[in-house]
Amino acid sequence: MKMAILADDLTGAADAALPFERAGFTVAVTTSVSSLGDLFCGAEVVSADLATRSASGPVAYVSTFAACQHALRAEAFVYKKVDSQLRGRPRVEVAAALAAWPKAIAIIAPALPERGRVVRDGRLQGRGLRPLALTDVFSGPWPGRTWQVGLADLRAGTALDRLASLPAGSVVLADAICQDDLLALVRTAGSTDQAVLWVGAGALAGALAVCVSAPEVPLPPMSLFDGSTQRHAPYAIPPGQRGVVVVMASREPVNRSQVEALVARAGAVVSELVLDERASAAWFSSEYKILLSHLEAGGVVVLCSSPASAGASEEGQHTNLVVTAALALILACPSVDLVATGGQTARCLLDAIGELSCRVVGEVEPGIPQLRTEKLGYGLITKAGSFGTELALVRAVEALQSWRGHGPALASPPALEPDRDGHYRRGE
Repeated sequence: MKMAILADDLTGAADAALPFERAGFTVAVTTSVSSLGDLFCGAEVVSADLATRSASGPVAYVSTFAACQHALRAEAFVYKKVDSQLRGRPRVEVAAALAAWPKAIAIIAPALPERGRVVRDGRLQGRGLRPLALTDVFSGPWPGRTWQVGLADLRAGTALDRLASLPAGSVVLADAICQDDLLALVRTAGSTDQAVLWVGAGALAGALAVCVSAPEVPLPPMSLFDGSTQRHAPYAIPPGQRGVVVVMASREPVNRSQVEALVARAGAVVSELVLDERASAAWFSSEYKILLSHLEAGGVVVLCSSPASAGASEEGQHTNLVVTAALALILACPSVDLVATGGQTARCLLDAIGELSCRVVGEVEPGIPQLRTEKLGYGLITKAGSFGTELALVRAVEALQSWRGHGPALASPPALEPDRDGHYRRGE
């Protein structure tokens, strides 16, 4: 059994993992989604902090979608840990997880009885809480149906048939006022053939750990996952033509001409991300698949934030959104190399892929180094947002492909030569 716990902060990740350790499972906690595959080599349960508690809706959506898909590729089941007071972006994260796992239903039970937080008649209430209706927090529309499971149905065992008949994409909002109610919920769902995305606090994780360790509750067969989750080895980077992901959160004017040159000479596909929750969902349902196919064929993809959503006060959120979208593509297609414009963007990208150090292996243009990441061996070219000639990105992609022994794959740009004053000319 492999279980991935996706939490919105580190304490939540550790808290939800603890019941599985008590039940005898080997457990790891990580702040790096890209390390999930490695950690499953030595652990049965991996709990990941996605750091989305205070993130914007679009960043929370993209982060959760990417992490869920990565967990499913590792053939792990998914538990979405939410705050027992439902702080953060729980609805956005559930929507993203269901989009990543379309054959599942979501069973949401945020009760934490040991702390006096219970769900009765569909309302989360308890010490220090203003009563919250779950239907307000987890408002639709959802791909399937929305159903509230009351205590009477749960305790009488009459919820079984209804749960078994729900279509994929449905959302179940469950009452629970004690730990036995949560145990009953897990046992009932386990008696069906449904693939379940479990959503709850530490108490529901405890009930799940008890039931799967007995094992009282068999987990659903892997056939309930769709074809996109078939296992492969994301960390064994094979030789051959590699795509290139250009991650551009910098808004320097020179970047526009550099991207235009890359489109003209390398056939790059440009995707502009908007800091908007609905736009992020639409991106995964449409552009994401096109970009992924382009990368798998060895193409070049440029990810940048849309000028329409520009705003200095939101610069950090735009960087997080673009980097998280890049991570989703990298996790799905790890045989790529990378270009990052802007220092903050480059640092965020390295953090996202779990790399701590790089080696310098060359120079593309003056002040634009070529690197190799130490752990996974990605080719990485970084440049300050305002640096480089008009052909800087073209040369970056060509350098990466030549370094791998596949190039030049692009129309060769003119050589870079200094003028009389020692300045480098812009290519034509």
